[in-house]
Amino acid sequence: METSLLLKERVIDNIKLPEEDEGGSALEKKLLKKASSIIRKPGDAVMLTKLSLFLITVFLCLGLTILSQGIRFHYMKELDKNASSLAQGYAHSLSKSVEASSVVQRLLHDKLKGIASIITNADYAFESSHLVELSTQMNVDEINIYNEAAEVMLSNVEEYISWTPPFNHPVRGFIRSEMRNHVEPIRENSVNGRLYLYGYERMTDGRIVQVGITADKVNDLLGGFDLNRLLGEMLTHEEVDYVKFISTEGILLGSSDGEGLGTVMEDNAPASLTGALCIGVFPVVPEEKVYDFREPVLLSGTSIGTLIVGIGLEEVKASILSLNRTMTVALLMLYLVAVLIIYLLYDKSRKLYELAYTDETTRLPNAKFLKRTLSYELSQSPRKQLALIMVHVPRFSKISMVKGYEQGESILNEAAEYIDAQNIEGTTLFRFSEEKFMMLIKNYGERAHLVAIMEKLSRILPEQEGRGGEKRYSTLTFGALEIVDRYTSGEKVLKDVLIAMNHVDEAEAKSYGFFDEDMERNIIRENVLESELKQAVYENHADRVFLHYQPLVDAESEKVIGLEALCRMKSEFYGMVSPLEFISIAEKNGLMVDLGKLILLKAVKFQESLLEQGLRISVSVNISPIQLIQDDFVTMMMHLVQTTKMDPTLLQLEITESVFLRNHALVNSKLKVLREMGFLIAIDDFGTGYSSFSRLKELHVDAVKIDQYFIRRIAKVDDSMLITGDIIRMVHKFGLTTVAEGVENQEERAYLVSKGCDVLQGYYYGRPLPEKDICLYITEQNA
Repeated sequence: METSLLLKERVIDNIKLPEEDEGGSALEKKLLKKASSIIRKPGDAVMLTKLSLFLITVFLCLGLTILSQGIRFHYMKELDKNASSLAQGYAHSLSKSVEASSVVQRLLHDKLKGIASIITNADYAFESSHLVELSTQMNVDEINIYNEAAEVMLSNVEEYISWTPPFNHPVRGFIRSEMRNHVEPIRENSVNGRLYLYGYERMTDGRIVQVGITADKVNDLLGGFDLNRLLGEMLTHEEVDYVKFISTEGILLGSSDGEGLGTVMEDNAPASLTGALCIGVFPVVPEEKVYDFREPVLLSGTSIGTLIVGIGLEEVKASILSLNRTMTVALLMLYLVAVLIIYLLYDKSRKLYELAYTDETTRLPNAKFLKRTLSYELSQSPRKQLALIMVHVPRFSKISMVKGYEQGESILNEAAEYIDAQNIEGTTLFRFSEEKFMMLIKNYGERAHLVAIMEKLSRILPEQEGRGGEKRYSTLTFGALEIVDRYTSGEKVLKDVLIAMNHVDEAEAKSYGFFDEDMERNIIRENVLESELKQAVYENHADRVFLHYQPLVDAESEKVIGLEALCRMKSEFYGMVSPLEFISIAEKNGLMVDLGKLILLKAVKFQESLLEQGLRISVSVNISPIQLIQDDFVTMMMHLVQTTKMDPTLLQLEITESVFLRNHALVNSKLKVLREMGFLIAIDDFGTGYSSFSRLKELHVDAVKIDQYFIRRIAKVDDSMLITGDIIRMVHKFGLTTVAEGVENQEERAYLVSKGCDVLQGYYYGRPLPEKDICLYITEQNA
């Protein structure tokens, strides 16, 4: 798929041609304006050029054809009349010889049936060695015995034993039929490719006997009638090149040159003498030098074969060519002048189209060309089967930033050349954006074919090495869309294929994804939730984002000593939304810092409310890694202490282990400052992430919340296999408090209490509750 060829196959409608210089001719401007008004869809300019070339070619040929047709038909009629007379006379002379040949063929058929009958009626069990002896005695080449499953049980040819013919083999046809015996025409052996005459006989126990004689032996018997000599004597006319006789099965039984006897002749002759002389096609010279006139040979009113008389056409062709040569030269000169004019006009238009619709780096059609092409294809009726695949080149932007723009261009060119080299049928490749290509595929059949294309491109893409030896890319990722009838807009097509691309994770094993309506619904849902989150964060919609609180209970006294603030979201359109979903949306869209601040303010306000009620209970708030590493986070916490009535010793900040992975020193220094201000620090979900007891003692934290994964295992595995107790002991060694998350039953509570866990949290004590309900719960539980 060369770019130049692609551009020649597509032309864009309503293109604005650049204005001519003042010195440009008025005629040229007028022609370009007229051409632009005619071109309305991709392919029009090329089609217009092709149509112009076609018309002048037709005019050229038409003039020569009119002059030559009369002579052509005259020679054809004379040749047909003379050849038919010769063929009829030859056929009459050949009838008696062919009659004798048919008698011999019937005798051969009877011999095959007789041998099969001997084997069928034998009163002892045959072995393959018996078949070898019998084939020698009866002068036949093959004797095979098949079972009802069409498997060769016995054979005089060792390599055939246990052979099973294919489904459409004649042996299977005979087995499925109800015939007792049968002799088929000469055909090729399925194993060695030689020609044989085969006969079949069905045994009483269901087995099949097959007897074969090579076509060479058949020809030896038929050759006794000297058919070739008779055909050779017919070469009396100077225009006759050869005479042949074939049977009704198409087998060559006789030839004036004596060659090819016994072979099956293919009917390669033109449908008529008109076709052999190429009448109506000018000035092409026909390739046929001899035309086969065929005359049936009848015996008692029944056809027994066909006589082929080869008539030379050289003299006729020479006459036709000599009459047209002079006129051809004159008209050809006019034709070349017209072609030159058309080419100059087309070349100028092509350069304008390439400038507007070709990517400068890869020389592929660009995004504008793709949009116009989609618009045209979607407007067609009936519409072709279409699919669009977006191809993403990983690490392109990173390498361009590190190695420079030139290196980035090299990557794109290599990727484009690689995809183009696959020669995927029906595919047009476009450069769509900085690191993305588009493949528009027509008439691809099933979706499985698209999958195969993407898997092939992803699997066998060679690893490329840059100038410094680094791996530049080793795979591609794809977003695919099948453009069904509901698509009427190219913009909608591009949007949906981009959605499919965005749902592909480069880290997953499958490097492609197809668009479906669920993806679109997810995108719409995410956009709605993002908008509602922004309203909740920036417009203080208290009914959208609010907090529930789950109790933290002292393991020994079972009194509520703390609450964990858990953020909840209620969408106007979707109702209650999972925290995993809206927190992920906030992180992806840069809302997490402001959302975290809102949650913190709500928790502080609630803590003030608890203090007013005389409840000195700590409140735990989850702090996201994004929020914690902000430069002003410590300053913000200090401002809260100074401007509110909160007690920092009753506010616990929960951070996940992952925050230490890349920012250990920075985070730990911030935690130190926060603890000095009085805040409590807890590590959340401990044990499943960046767990490291060796570093735990270095961290400025007060408590460790053991992930509920270790709690769930208490009731599932033997005590000897549990490490939950070990975690508790190790944490205590560092002087930290342990909190168990996800406690749901008495068995888990009993185990944790026995191991000395300090604080318990989970559904066993209570689900997260709104502010008014949690206050009542605290009063009842602590009473």
